[in-house]
Amino acid sequence: MWKDSLSQNKAETDLRLVAEEILGQPARRSQRYIQYHAPSRRDTSPSLTVWADGYKDFGSDDSGDLFGFLATYANLSFAEAMQFLEGHSNISSQSRRPTVSDRSRTLPSRTWQSAVSDFLAQTQHTLWYTRAGDHARAYLESQGYLPSTIEARGLGLNLRWHRLEIAGETDPVWVAPGILYPWCQSGTLYGVKIRLPYHRNGQPDDLARRLNLAPGPMKYMQIKGSCLSQTWYGDIINPTLPLILVEGEKDRDNLAQIAADQFNVITLGSATGRIPDALWPHLKQAAWIAVVLDNDAAGQSNAIRLTNHLNSRLVDNPAFTVSLPTADKDLTDCLLSGADLSSWLSTLSEALPFVRGRVWDGVCFYPDLV
Repeated sequence: MWKDSLSQNKAETDLRLVAEEILGQPARRSQRYIQYHAPSRRDTSPSLTVWADGYKDFGSDDSGDLFGFLATYANLSFAEAMQFLEGHSNISSQSRRPTVSDRSRTLPSRTWQSAVSDFLAQTQHTLWYTRAGDHARAYLESQGYLPSTIEARGLGLNLRWHRLEIAGETDPVWVAPGILYPWCQSGTLYGVKIRLPYHRNGQPDDLARRLNLAPGPMKYMQIKGSCLSQTWYGDIINPTLPLILVEGEKDRDNLAQIAADQFNVITLGSATGRIPDALWPHLKQAAWIAVVLDNDAAGQSNAIRLTNHLNSRLVDNPAFTVSLPTADKDLTDCLLSGADLSSWLSTLSEALPFVRGRVWDGVCFYPDLV
């Protein structure tokens, strides 16, 4: 009987819809397939291709069917995959594909916000009042976090796949295990990103080891229904202050701890993030904008892309691509390696208002500013 159920699930399920539930919106979309940047590594162009009945990562040559995808990208056992599929009537091959209006939602529904907010409260309790939470906070503190920042940002800890029922919705939302990062603006919850336990080259990362959780190939995932592309992560303390745009939540939180109330520090969530419409009024008031992304090809190319885009729309306040103060991969690694980020911020504050015309294509390399 289980073989019949297996065959039926594979025949009736559109893997493209499963992929969008687990990986979010694709980088490319066609009539027959969707494509993603590989979650387990940085690729310059999308290499993971998903069809209705299978997938292939052209960068690693990994390929498979529906259950292979769920095992690889959601870290689900066969039994968990069957349970996942049973709870999702919207992913059959006969179901409609997401429409443009679905993909351009600006805000999750009120019932979604209420249900996810209630679940976040539970995960925050887990983070602060359980032994596993002690290990998770120790991990965050090893990454530069102060306890006050962990609390202020409302981070949470989920220890197992959780089925979340949303009032008025036919299908449940599944929440993966990991550290939860709520994205809120003006008291509104736009979504939640999850830092997953993951492995690279077969080795579990520090989070997976500390929590004794099975690692998977992906580092991040969003809770289904999130609208992160419509907002940003971080606070605009005062829109007239200089603004620093960094690559990820951890970099944002660590730099904001040092920047205090002298700078606005935000992230779009990744190097490829797009500037949401709601952010432009704040950007137009900033004294200047520094784009500081990771020290890799994707980070640097997208930093220049964002800087050029900003300068094409902003007249009175310049934007610059600024390199990291050390050769480390990102701002958090700079901090952990002992870089004096306070002095670096002071240098930016003193130099950037006067460097326009003295740098090539608006790219500032840190030693040149001293």
